[in-house]
Amino acid sequence: MKVYGDLHSISDVPRNCYVFEVLNELKDLSSRSDSNCLKHTRFVFECDNTELDKQFERAEDLKDIACRATFSGSKSVHVIFQFEDALEDVCKEYYKDIWAACNKLFFNNEADTACANPARLTRRPGAIRDNGEEQYLVYRYNNVIEKDTNLFKYIWRAVRALLASRIVTTAAEEKNDHKSFSKNHDGLCKHYDVVQYYLRKSYPKLTGNGDSSISLFKAVRCCMKYGDNQTLNEVLGKARSEKWTEHELTRIQDQIRNKYL
Repeated sequence: MKVYGDLHSISDVPRNCYVFEVLNELKDLSSRSDSNCLKHTRFVFECDNTELDKQFERAEDLKDIACRATFSGSKSVHVIFQFEDALEDVCKEYYKDIWAACNKLFFNNEADTACANPARLTRRPGAIRDNGEEQYLVYRYNNVIEKDTNLFKYIWRAVRALLASRIVTTAAEEKNDHKSFSKNHDGLCKHYDVVQYYLRKSYPKLTGNGDSSISLFKAVRCCMKYGDNQTLNEVLGKARSEKWTEHELTRIQDQIRNKYL
């Protein structure tokens, strides 16, 4: 359902008083919340603290990627990216990460981070802002970012880099004083938070398991870092029971060994 609104109310009717539209379609009019989003394939970027001329130039540079650009009637241009419907599950699961990756790749990390949610309000083209200025359409195209394209692969590499950067946990996060341990303490890593989290949480599905990959990576890395082969075997055993292949598990261990150890 396409939804319009102001800061206080929403409607499926584009009334003149509604200067905003909800970025992604909603399931119904019960609320403008991320949990009520029907789709998660549209992403908006606005750079209020960047010179307006530069924003227009950037929007022009992105016209082969973006599906729409709208002047806000004040100090920003709202640029929207749209991914194909086949990527709905991916976009829903990694929405903030995809937004952050695109912000880095295409907006020099200048976009307002408050835009990084699917139920975000964005300026409705053609509406008149409270300052009397028209929120005019800069352009609208049928550009859709598709999975089997170099563009999506470029974005997805950036997403994976962001995810990998979060895998490196701090001592505070793990809530353990690792400095007092020697290099080989079989069984001790089982009590670390990152390992406990993975071992206790069930990941029954083949896809769409949320943080399955990240939590497994953290648990394996912790065990390898401190030479805890006993707990590592338990972690890998759980992964195998949840259909991770030997090739995938070897790749994870090789990546950790080459990058972190």
